[in-house]
Amino acid sequence: MTKSRLFQIFACLAIVAFFAIGQRALAEENHQLLQLKVVPRANAGRDTTFNPEAAMPKSLFGIAATFAPYALDSSGADEWPCFGGDLSLYPDCPGIAPEGVVVGRPSYGWALSACDSNTNGTTFTSYVPCGQMAWWYEDDTADTTDDLVSSWVVTQGTTIIADSGLWDLGPNRAVNGYGNVFYKDQSFGGWTGSTVGLNNGNCNNNYNYPQPGSTPSTLTYPFRIEANKHCSEPTASTSTATQVKIVATTELLTPTWNYITGKVHYAPAAAGHSIKQTWYIWLF
Repeated sequence: MTKSRLFQIFACLAIVAFFAIGQRALAEENHQLLQLKVVPRANAGRDTTFNPEAAMPKSLFGIAATFAPYALDSSGADEWPCFGGDLSLYPDCPGIAPEGVVVGRPSYGWALSACDSNTNGTTFTSYVPCGQMAWWYEDDTADTTDDLVSSWVVTQGTTIIADSGLWDLGPNRAVNGYGNVFYKDQSFGGWTGSTVGLNNGNCNNNYNYPQPGSTPSTLTYPFRIEANKHCSEPTASTSTATQVKIVATTELLTPTWNYITGKVHYAPAAAGHSIKQTWYIWLF
């Protein structure tokens, strides 16, 4: 099994708090991150006395999903998505209205040479993304007990070119109508020295996961359950059958650690507590 890069997860809750729950990135690169930002629902043009959570189904709702350019600011952090209203949290967005957001311009067509980790310069010491995946959803579940669990799989036909494994970020805090966005700078396949075996390249292995036989009183968050998949190199798209399909899953689940099997188990998500968002890009 070859090494897979590790990510850091950042969460920006409400619009007034920011904290990091970390894990090391490939070669300690701090710009290659899975990130989650959470901001209040926009109220412009709305009746602000109306409580939508009282009227809406207790559910997760997919809003949008894109693949766009990525850009880094002078500190090495992603320039976007960047929200207006608080320059202490979003210094890259001066002049943006409080309910506004800056994002990269989404595209359907992408250069294979830039998106293939085996040709774009990615190594074990330097990860080179070609674009930024982002998937937006709203949480109206009022569920702060279950864990927020995220995963994504990227395929061309039946070929897997990226698989995150299962990320468990701990008890859900992105609730009550907040507009949430996961985003991740991404390329596909493997790179030199990481093209064979399971959990190679852009197919991820375990992180911060309990060891078999251990009896942790509490799980340490975040943790990742390995994809246990092989990532192959992407190829040029020639038809809709070989366009790149991205499927991101967001769920609210309750984990149970079985020290005998050495695995975390989840009961099926409650109704409305699991959504899949699917979108496509073309490699040329």
